[in-house]
Amino acid sequence: MTHDRYDHSPMDKAINEHGLKWTQYGENVARGQQTEEVVMNVWMHSPPHRRNILNPSFTHMGAALAQPGNYWTQGFATLPGTWNAPACP
Repeated sequence: MTHDRYDHSPMDKAINEHGLKWTQYGENVARGQQTEEVVMNVWMHSPPHRRNILNPSFTHMGAALAQPGNYWTQGFATLPGTWNAPACP
């Protein structure tokens, strides 16, 4: 499992290809978990993944599941000129 794309390029290349201007990005990936509840529990109990999920400076988020194999991903980005909501307790 890697954070690189199918062509071994870094994730920021995908963001740039969509024309987004970003100042910060993050990604969580996982494989094999059967449900979204299970994968979220795994991520929330992993300090680096939890930091991405709770990072109040991220203004945009997307998620996907690829089958077969239960490949999960969350992508986060901070785009200039967007409003940052306060973090939830």
